[in-house]
Amino acid sequence: MRKFFEEQKKNTEKFLNEQGKSREEIEKRRDAQIEDMKRMISIFTKTVSGTKTRGMTGEFLLKEALKESIKVGLIKTNLKTEGGEVEFAWDLGDGKYIPIDSKFPDVFQLLEEYDKVESSKERDKLKKEIIDKVKKEIQRVQKYQNLFNTIDSCILVVPEAILEIAPELVGLGRENNVFLCSYKDVFVIAHTLQDKYIKLKEEGDIGKYKQMVSYFFKLLKTLIVRSLQLIKH
Repeated sequence: MRKFFEEQKKNTEKFLNEQGKSREEIEKRRDAQIEDMKRMISIFTKTVSGTKTRGMTGEFLLKEALKESIKVGLIKTNLKTEGGEVEFAWDLGDGKYIPIDSKFPDVFQLLEEYDKVESSKERDKLKKEIIDKVKKEIQRVQKYQNLFNTIDSCILVVPEAILEIAPELVGLGRENNVFLCSYKDVFVIAHTLQDKYIKLKEEGDIGKYKQMVSYFFKLLKTLIVRSLQLIKH
């Protein structure tokens, strides 16, 4: 973890310094991330089970795991956007945020059922239910992208078991700039997106142009897919 943060530190610190952040604030943010990553790895396994976590929602578990980063302001809770309120958001330091969502009603129960059943037919049925739920969430969280205070990408945090059952969902999300990851990978994905954002900002107008072109291509693809769906119906 420390090696990863050291690799990311140079560009991030330069960017935060330019935004007027103090050395003390930058160090607090990094220390909080390391503590939260340790907590995540110890809390979350392939499926969330046991009396302590049973019945809890995804966002409650994520809030518990991110508490140090929330304290120092790296993670903002209940960020208001034009697309609605998102539970968590990674502060990029310049007024922009990366939305982070983890709403998955009933998904833990489905995962427990999937682990228990032995019939391949029943497993396939449960797998389809899980995939359908995640697809709906991918569509839902796109409303947080490209707004006044958010960037063009967002993070959707899912139990690790979902990524093992249906790894193809990662690619589906990425096509729409929705980055699926497990709880313990939130910081790695957020840092990667932050690094990309910083590099685009350093490019100035060229970076903005790249973002606009990328956005319009994705919009065009969405319109084509929806048109084909309408034609089929």
